[in-house]
Amino acid sequence: MEILLKNLNITINNKINIMRKILSIGFICLFFSNLFSQTLPSAENYIYSRVYLEPVTTESPNAKQIQGVQYFDGLGRKKQEVSIKSTPNGGDLVIPSTYDAFGRNMKNFLPIPQNTLNGNIHQVGESDINSYYVTSNAYSEKELESYSIGRVKQSAFPGEDWKKNSGHTVRYDYDISKSTDNVKKYTTTTNWDAGNKIFVSSISYTGNYGNSDLYKYSVTNEDNNTEYIYKDQLGHIVLVRKNEGTKYIDTYYVYNEYNQLSYIIPPLTEISGSVNQTTLDNLCYQYKYDDQNRLVEKKLPGKGWEYMLYDKQDRQVAIQDANLREKGQWLYTKYDKFGRVAITGISTGNTRNIEQGLVDLQGLNNVNRINTVYFNRQGIDVYYDNPENSYPKSPNWVTLLSLNYYDTYPEYSFNPSFPASILGAPVLTDNAAINGESTKSLPVLSLIKNIEDDNWTKNYTYYDKKGRIIGAHSINYLGGYTRIESGLDFAGTPKQVITRHKRLNADTERVITETFTYDYQNRLLVHKHKVDNNTEEVLAQNKYNELSQLETKKVGGINTATPLQTIDYAYNIRGWLTKINDPDNLGYDLFGYELEYNNPANESVAPKKYNGNIAEVNWKTSNDEVLRRYGYQYDQLNRLKKAVFQEPGTDLPLNEFYNENLTYDVNGNITKLERYQKPETGTTPLLIDRLNYTYNGNKLTRVFDSSGNYDGFKDDIVSGGYDSSDDYAYDSNGNMIRDDNKKISSIKYNYLDLPTEIIFSDNNKIYYAYRADGTKIRKTKVTYYAGAGSSSNEVIEYLDGFQYQGDSYGGSTPSPKLLFFPTAEGYYNNNINIMVNPYAPAVPAYIYQYKDQVGNTRLNYYKDQNTNSLVIDNESNYYPFGLEHKKYNTQIGNSNYQYKFQEQELQKETGWYSFKWRNYDPGIGRFFNIDPLSEKYAYQSHYNFSENRVTDGRELEGLEYIPMSDEQIQDILERHPDAHYDIIDEIPVFTLGTEDIEGVTISREKSESDLRVDADAEPGIFDSEVGEAVRFGLGFVPGVGSGLDIYEGARDGNWVQFGLGIGGLALDVATLGAGSIIAGGAKGLVREGIEKVAKDVAKELAEKESKDLALGLGDDLFNFAEHHGYNTYRDFSSGFNKNKILDAMNEYDNIHFNTTGFGKINFSRFNPNGPLSFRNYTNWEMHTIFNNPSLLNKTTFYNKAADGSYQILNNYSPFIK
Repeated sequence: MEILLKNLNITINNKINIMRKILSIGFICLFFSNLFSQTLPSAENYIYSRVYLEPVTTESPNAKQIQGVQYFDGLGRKKQEVSIKSTPNGGDLVIPSTYDAFGRNMKNFLPIPQNTLNGNIHQVGESDINSYYVTSNAYSEKELESYSIGRVKQSAFPGEDWKKNSGHTVRYDYDISKSTDNVKKYTTTTNWDAGNKIFVSSISYTGNYGNSDLYKYSVTNEDNNTEYIYKDQLGHIVLVRKNEGTKYIDTYYVYNEYNQLSYIIPPLTEISGSVNQTTLDNLCYQYKYDDQNRLVEKKLPGKGWEYMLYDKQDRQVAIQDANLREKGQWLYTKYDKFGRVAITGISTGNTRNIEQGLVDLQGLNNVNRINTVYFNRQGIDVYYDNPENSYPKSPNWVTLLSLNYYDTYPEYSFNPSFPASILGAPVLTDNAAINGESTKSLPVLSLIKNIEDDNWTKNYTYYDKKGRIIGAHSINYLGGYTRIESGLDFAGTPKQVITRHKRLNADTERVITETFTYDYQNRLLVHKHKVDNNTEEVLAQNKYNELSQLETKKVGGINTATPLQTIDYAYNIRGWLTKINDPDNLGYDLFGYELEYNNPANESVAPKKYNGNIAEVNWKTSNDEVLRRYGYQYDQLNRLKKAVFQEPGTDLPLNEFYNENLTYDVNGNITKLERYQKPETGTTPLLIDRLNYTYNGNKLTRVFDSSGNYDGFKDDIVSGGYDSSDDYAYDSNGNMIRDDNKKISSIKYNYLDLPTEIIFSDNNKIYYAYRADGTKIRKTKVTYYAGAGSSSNEVIEYLDGFQYQGDSYGGSTPSPKLLFFPTAEGYYNNNINIMVNPYAPAVPAYIYQYKDQVGNTRLNYYKDQNTNSLVIDNESNYYPFGLEHKKYNTQIGNSNYQYKFQEQELQKETGWYSFKWRNYDPGIGRFFNIDPLSEKYAYQSHYNFSENRVTDGRELEGLEYIPMSDEQIQDILERHPDAHYDIIDEIPVFTLGTEDIEGVTISREKSESDLRVDADAEPGIFDSEVGEAVRFGLGFVPGVGSGLDIYEGARDGNWVQFGLGIGGLALDVATLGAGSIIAGGAKGLVREGIEKVAKDVAKELAEKESKDLALGLGDDLFNFAEHHGYNTYRDFSSGFNKNKILDAMNEYDNIHFNTTGFGKINFSRFNPNGPLSFRNYTNWEMHTIFNNPSLLNKTTFYNKAADGSYQILNNYSPFIK
């Protein structure tokens, strides 16, 4: 039997009745056809899947396609997965499965390439796989406590150093608390404030928990660092405890009487006895709720209170932080009837209670899309009506910020001509009368205002007949545009991307044409790039190993036979990158880089690391061919505490010329930093920084440098005096507004907490301008010449990745010229002569870049057209926290291009690196603004940079630290059984127990700059796939922006940005290989070809046939369901959906209700006629069952016993307290 779903077909050979559990045939239409040209074994049970990558009308074995087979034994257990002809050489990738005497799958094997058998089962065993990987354990393995309990005791990983009982596995322990654990007990007293319509809690310390009061879990990682998690009997996480080596690092979670999270107490807080409000305000997270269980007030440490308003549909309609409150303003959002963000803006308003009362009067509180202009604000017509029947009303409006249109394109006078087709593909119109197809439900236009003026950016999105984005047209605030046209193949992979750009509408259009060539599995092979009518450049040629890891990349040149550089990559058995070229044997390579994890060359200064931390890096460039090395030392929280610089092979191999040493407080605030530099003469490292930090809470107030040297950090105290006065001041939102060390007298911020004006003590100024979505569009540097009584202006414009610069003197108007724009392998310099002779004719050049594992630009080079030789434009080497090395290989290069540390732009005037949402100072290793996502990282200071983990991950937009590899992400999940992994804003997020904390996950509001508490929801297929790409796709999209445009655009409602990023997925492959994009290497190919294609479809159908539904609370629900093989709402719904769950309760044969953690007292207060939200849906489920005899009759109730087993409860009733 064969099922055909669009370009997917699945064949099922069903030999035994139990296989109907795997896939039910009766739910979709079937037709019979012959199997593909190869015959699969009739004696086997299997699911065969095929995804065509090019159009076919009949089945074709020769068409581009992804094929896979899953074989099952007689008990319905998977025994082998085969990804057919998926390796670069046309072989199969095979993953066998084995089971122990109890039928448990205890080993997960790495994939092994084999000569193709056209889908037939392979005779591959454990010894074959071990031989291929040259190890005795080419698999991950788990050890359980016992068969009856089945809890994981130990997890081992591939490779000799990680095998079971090696001492470098992950170990788990399950226990109950003891009084000697000294776990503090905090309680709250909560009262209803009728005047403000809010519950107000006070907190007090009431001693310690005693014996057996809490569940205790511990996880010990591969480096023997242990983390403890304590939960109360309701399943709430009470304490997350880490061991720093000499002391515990404790983060407490405190709940009120209604089981709502009320306080988070980070490690730096020391509370005993009565609670000091100053301590709470400076160091703790505080939350308040209304009578609808909605979070309406919150306070982050060191930041003023923030308020939230909700309409009757529980949509957040306005937020106010402390800075907005000082102005009497609110940031509002208006929705259409489908709950889509239509309008955002700023309004005036009163107190939260008064404004909430006004919201409550609005009823539906929607705006309606119309076809005529209803009003005009800030110079833009608005095609939405009903503004007076939605909050806020027009008399209170201060400014519009953004408009989002869906379904149909409004008839603006500035609309570009609508394209009938894009690169040969017909464009989907908004007229459903044409073939019954239209853009209904799709975002079509987003208008975003500049914050500082009333100019707008207009972003259009165009789709093909399949609803795929093939065009994006952005009219910038100056009147020019950037237009992206993507030619997609049948599978949606870009074959060609054309970018058209103008700064001003009157300018000459620049045209960038990119073409992509793929293999039969759509792995990118060749990426070519052409600017205007110039000669086409070959940016990259990729070659993959049989595991689909990028093996070789040939970079640059105009001929595929003569690349500028050939870059080789190597990996260890864990899939971790180990080499970029070979620093011990450069040959013709300009740069070589090596990473050591568990096998450092100099273990005396770089202890072996087994948990994915990097122990050592080695590098060499052709500039001087000196091998250089950093050895890293970490504390038990993975924070870098020492980087030891070495030059192996020299007379003084351990010279420590560029050491960096750090100490931290328990919140991760740096307390001391020492930094060294190569001396002018002699061999003694030159101390350039000995910094001592002083804090008020987490706010840095003073840095004193006792080194007496100003090559590093520059203290405002000169002549070696003691710095006793505060250097820094902050506003009510926790933003730094003064920096005496940098002679900054004041900084002003916009409502996104982005700096708009920096004034120096010498009256020099810097002005920044942004769009309302936070995109920086302009920087103006004003320099005053006191003696001459004149000034000069330097203007930098940022237009969709195209960077312009213009200078003026004496008040004249600058005329910015194009400097450069990014490519997938570096950037295109519009005039290589500008630094040598700006008056000479412009000579463009492709600048190529070597980057390290965290994206630092290490070496820029290009081909000199006159000498036909390679020229190193500049080399950059860094201390771990980002300050650049001096005194060697210091070519000036293109000083206009300042994208260096983690590919962020260095602001030369301040020494800051400009991440999208915050500015970072590498001199002192911290941000000067509060992390917008700090609630997800409450265990540390929200000014920390990348959790002080600067070697094995990167800082994403100034928001959060992202691990380096997908394998590491999986490792984290395996190390933390209580961890939750979510795609939030298409960003991978790990949290410990947020589902336990009242089932909430803290995330960024999609259209606003604030944070909110969202109901926990499973990521959809779009989120997870884009999130996969985002983790690896950090390179720039040519001529546009970065691969992050995809998820940024979707997150922020910037649909043209979303469109601009589409072409970037292919370019991410160019940098990191297709294996990276599809779930991390060759195993990902199998998952892509089999799991996603076949297993997910089979799973969806099988779920409809399951007879048992599990209900309950949080994590314990899913543990309970998995233990018994029951379904939960996650099997048929993306997040909680009342109607879907009600249908399931009626349709399933049996209901199994896990009452562990269920609060009968809260149930007694449940109002079945009140609003339903994530906070009370379990109460709703229970109420529904007990008020429906047919549901109650088929429900069995359970509770978890002390030994972890689930016991059936007889005569259970939630009404019995």
